[in-house]
Amino acid sequence: MARSHDSISEPTAHPEGSVNALIAAVGKRVRTRRGELALTLDQLATRSGVSRRMITLLESGSANASIATLDKLARALTVGFPTLVAPPTLALSEPAATTQLTAIWEDDLGSMAQLLLAGGRDRLVDLWQWRLMPKSFYCATPDPSGSEEFVLSLSGTLTVVVESDTLVVKEGQLVRFASDVAYSYENRGVEPVEFIRAVLVPR
Repeated sequence: MARSHDSISEPTAHPEGSVNALIAAVGKRVRTRRGELALTLDQLATRSGVSRRMITLLESGSANASIATLDKLARALTVGFPTLVAPPTLALSEPAATTQLTAIWEDDLGSMAQLLLAGGRDRLVDLWQWRLMPKSFYCATPDPSGSEEFVLSLSGTLTVVVESDTLVVKEGQLVRFASDVAYSYENRGVEPVEFIRAVLVPR
């Protein structure tokens, strides 16, 4: 689900009791899948490029990992990113409050990203809701070849940098771009930016 990014630092241990249910669930999914593949911690570390210490902290529910770290682990475990961080399944024709979803990514300025939905048949589709505070940014690593993204600004002005191109997306505007190259989201303004992000990845 994303397959991305980011400028966030590697995970650090949290005090006991502060770890939310999503972090614990992600750690359990990593541990379970590693067991299914009969991989040791060292083998998974080698395959993913994520340190053994970080994997251990994540599996024990003692640390939160960046989206980039989770993406590396998903690839190494031969599962989709959504498999590790999937939100609850949305019931058919039953509205659900996004406030009940846990943030997948946050920063110290109050920015956050929530994964709303993930799935698809011919293409994998991730639907995200984002808030970027002033001076916040999100640096993404390239998505798989052939991927693209759609971004709709709900409020504020979002700056999307795709390699050498700078795209300014004002409130109410929609932009589409190839995301199999390096790109980033930035809030260069003085007001928070709220936007919807859809990631389309070929199977």
